[in-house]
Amino acid sequence: MSHWLLGKLSDIRQQALKQASHAQIYRELLDTPFGEDAELIRRSAEALEMVVLDLVLEEITDDGEKQKELKLSAADAFRLLRVLPRPEDSVETAMFLLRAGALAVLGDKGSDAARWLREESWPELPLDSEDWSKRTWATILDIWLRLIRKGGWSDRDAVLERISRLRDSQASFEKDYLEGQEPAHVKATALELIGLYHLAKAAEVFAHYMTDGVVDGKYQTHQLLETHFDRVLAVCKQAQMVELEPLSRLLAATASQMADNSIWTVTRAVNTRVTEFVRNLVDRGRGDRAIFDVLPPQRRALAEKGLLGSSRRAVVVSLPTSSGKTLIAQFRILQALNQFDQERGWVAYLAPTRTLVNQIARQLRRDF
Repeated sequence: MSHWLLGKLSDIRQQALKQASHAQIYRELLDTPFGEDAELIRRSAEALEMVVLDLVLEEITDDGEKQKELKLSAADAFRLLRVLPRPEDSVETAMFLLRAGALAVLGDKGSDAARWLREESWPELPLDSEDWSKRTWATILDIWLRLIRKGGWSDRDAVLERISRLRDSQASFEKDYLEGQEPAHVKATALELIGLYHLAKAAEVFAHYMTDGVVDGKYQTHQLLETHFDRVLAVCKQAQMVELEPLSRLLAATASQMADNSIWTVTRAVNTRVTEFVRNLVDRGRGDRAIFDVLPPQRRALAEKGLLGSSRRAVVVSLPTSSGKTLIAQFRILQALNQFDQERGWVAYLAPTRTLVNQIARQLRRDF
């Protein structure tokens, strides 16, 4: 059964998406404003975000129809949010960007979100504020934005560096900050900080998994992430935190999806050739060319459809241009070579044009 709000939202959703599409085209191609109805787009985006949060709460893992609803609603919310004007306050702007980026990931638009966050100017966040709450919030927003953007190893290293700085500063700032609060607010303030610390720890877990494929000797990163998000939500439940709770639920679902998209998750426990290839892709120059995620079509082919399984002999993959077919083929090549190692098997890669043959040959020589 469809979410009740989607039926009521149908017309306004289509109007808002049409305006957002025109606004995006005007912005990218003509560099001029379209004159869209920002309030209409904002209302539609907020309603779709409510739908996403409701569906996340339902834990719809085994409901294919609702999973599809969640992805479509999240993707549309991202399309709407990205054309809206930014808030004036830097922390509110970062919160806005993070909500939009998280929704994009949930809508299988993670690569679009990463590109958008690379192109967008980021606000100057109070990462060194004397106000401990502001400093902590700013750090949390910054590190999760970086995890979605994935600007190579530099973003990953910045995440770990900011978390380390926050941890080092805690002893100097936290006590004085709490002592300066009104007695009636001390408990709620302390609980909020505890929740933020667990968001930082979850980010640290994912940053390590993103590049190493393992955290503290554990390969099942979902369980580690769930532990910290459960603690955040338990804190939110105690203190009725209207800002932290929805963000935490959104980030919990986003982190789980990013873990599913991780190249380590998709290729886990196949064979040593594949593992070494993945390590090379992740470590590639320790720069912007590193690959941390697979695209949705790649994830579906490799993990969900079992393309890396050793039992398959013939596989047909039909995907549009620029959907990552070459990388899928590379993984299948490695699996075939490993499977027929004793027979000294070999692989023929056929391409329709000489130009494409040369391009693929260069890529295979570089990667293998």
